[in-house]
Formats: sequence, C-alpha cells, structure tokens
Amino acid sequence: MSADHPELFDLGRPIKLGEYTRDLWARRDYLLTVPRRESRERNADFLFGQLWLIINPALMITVYFVVFGVIIQSNRGSADFLSRLVVGVLFFRMTQAVIQASTSSVERSRGLIRSIQFPRALLPLGIVIGQMYSFFPSLIVMFVVVGLAGVEPMWQWLLLPAVLLAHFLLNTGFSLVAARAGFAFNDLGPLLTHLFRVLMYGSGVIFPIEDYIESERVLNYLAINPIYAIIGVTRWVVIDSDLRSAQLWSLVIWCLLIVPIGFRAFFGAERRYGE
Repeated sequence: MSADHPELFDLGRPIKLGEYTRDLWARRDYLLTVPRRESRERNADFLFGQLWLIINPALMITVYFVVFGVIIQSNRGSADFLSRLVVGVLFFRMTQAVIQASTSSVERSRGLIRSIQFPRALLPLGIVIGQMYSFFPSLIVMFVVVGLAGVEPMWQWLLLPAVLLAHFLLNTGFSLVAARAGFAFNDLGPLLTHLFRVLMYGSGVIFPIEDYIESERVLNYLAINPIYAIIGVTRWVVIDSDLRSAQLWSLVIWCLLIVPIGFRAFFGAERRYGE
C-alpha cells in the first residue's frame, strides 16, 4: 500500500490465502450471474435456443445406445443397460467438459489477466458453474430415459441433491488442478482427449467393470477412481443398481480432499498467471 495513496497497493506483493479467499467470496455475484448468462447466450443464435440443452444429451444418449446397444450389442444379459448408460454418459461427459475447458482457461484469458486484477481462480470456477447450469436440463433426459426403461420412483431419489453436490465438489477440485496443470504444460489439452477415452472404459461408463473382473481386491483398487465412484453412487441413487462400499467411501474421501488440494495447487502459481 502506498503512503501517499493508501487506497493503492502493490500488485506484486505476496497474497495471503485468507485474503485471497475473501476476495473470491466478495466476487460471488460474478460466479452466480456471468456463467449463467454465458450458458444462455451459447445457444441463443440457434433455432431451438435453450432446448438444445435437452436435445444435445438426448441425441448423445441415442448415439451411444445405437452403437453399443444395437450394433455392438454390448447389452447382452443386462436388463438395465439403457438406464446405466444414460447415468454413466451424462455424468462422465459433464466432468470431461469441465476439465477440458479448465485446462486452457488461464491461457484463453491471458489478456484479461494482464489488464485487470482479480482472483484468477474465478476462471476455472466460472467454468464449473457454467457447465452445471448447462447440465441441469440433462437431468430431465436422464429421468425420462430411466422412466421409459421401467425404473419407478424410489426413496433414493431424495439423495440426488447430495450426489449433485458431490459431483460439483469433484468438478471444482478437478477444474482447479486442470487449470494449474494446463498453465504449466500447454500440451495437456490434446493428451486429455486420449486419457478420457481410457477413463470412459476404466470408469464403467458403458460396460460394467464388475462383469469382467472377479477379484474383490482389484475392484476395490479401481474404486479409487473418483469418476468410477461418482457414477456408481449415482446409479445406486437413480436406478438402485448395486453399490460397492469402496465406491461410497472413495467418493466421500475425494469430496473432502479434492477442493483443498485443487485450491492450493492453483493458488500456488497465482502471481505467475499472465506471464
């Protein structure tokens, strides 16, 4: 802070974590309004407008079902294939969209970072909230599909807000880590495309892992994968599928740790963003 002008401060001074957190909280209105507006504007020029938030996931599920359920016929012996598919694909693609967008969030905003002083964590956090706004309409598609597949309302549906909160926490932590990693390694974006192909099959998005692995120990190790954990818990809540206790505990631990870890990782390079 300048003695002649006490309202001014040195932009290069060290920032304390508590001060940084308070600065983020002071800008909470931005996180609640700007990402929502951008989400609405994204489809404003299309004929169907905001209906695309429902049409897109519906078409995506249709394509996956035709390819894996009709052509490849990977649904043999699985009466709830379509229900499992819609839950797995929607939640997986949501996390994928958040991570991939967050990876380049700092680089895309380099000009803004250099011209305005603000907590840089607003960039990946804004992506998470914007993607959540776009994700909510796809829940309509999910319940329509599971209803058509014969799933009746059950008490677990009351736990859906808790599942969405867990999904939000995971995505928040992932976005902060991805933004920090993308800043340090520019080629991370293209690599993520291939990584997510592996994760899609390794997380049981389409094919149930339990049908191919008999070892309990291996399945417990696989439950460390947070995407596998959130999909397993969500399927139990929505369609009453089998839930492994390892998946539940994994999700709880990830939700408790990932945001502080991600926040610390991102904050560690705060003064270097924009260089």
